[in-house]
Amino acid sequence: MRKITFLAIFAVVGLSAWICLADGKETKGKETEEEEMAEEETQPWISPEDSAMFIEVFETYLDYDMDFANSSMKYAESMRKGAGKDYHKSRKHIDSMFHDCIELVKLGDYEKMLELLETERLNIYRHPGNSIDNEIGLVTVFAKMYNQIYPESTDSFYMKMLPKYQFMKTHIEVKRALTDEEEFHPIYEEILKIIDNAHEVLGNDSTYDKWY
Repeated sequence: MRKITFLAIFAVVGLSAWICLADGKETKGKETEEEEMAEEETQPWISPEDSAMFIEVFETYLDYDMDFANSSMKYAESMRKGAGKDYHKSRKHIDSMFHDCIELVKLGDYEKMLELLETERLNIYRHPGNSIDNEIGLVTVFAKMYNQIYPESTDSFYMKMLPKYQFMKTHIEVKRALTDEEEFHPIYEEILKIIDNAHEVLGNDSTYDKWY
């Protein structure tokens, strides 16, 4: 049920940005620097339902297999001396960050929550809880937040979101290659559509064709 819910929300949020494509192409480049600053200062409004979904996403990241985490730590150590210790330290740090994010949601401090998630995004990707299904939830959190911050600016939304979509695409492709799965994850086609339209909105600028 949780997997289906996240897939549905992800598709709706991505499609909403896609529908704004025409408006994004018409308005791109027309915003002044002052208007962009005003957008960034807009306080996001998050519904109780979304708040509950955010907490559920963060809790799923904390519910991971410790055997897998320990195996990953041993593998990291086998690749480089000290890497296992670094992996363990990073895992504990991200665990703590997700606990902090849960408390921030309860306090209604979504800006601080978003700041933490952006700061730690690359470390989250290395966390043992970062399965594809959990990542769908995380990207949905980002999309919900940036839809609030940039409600009238499709290009600004995609500038923030494209790296997340790009990494998810890569994550799915790598997992399929490593596991010899016959088919891609069900969300894969939706991600490709979102990425294609993001490039169209952004003028196919290769600067944004990266996940980091």
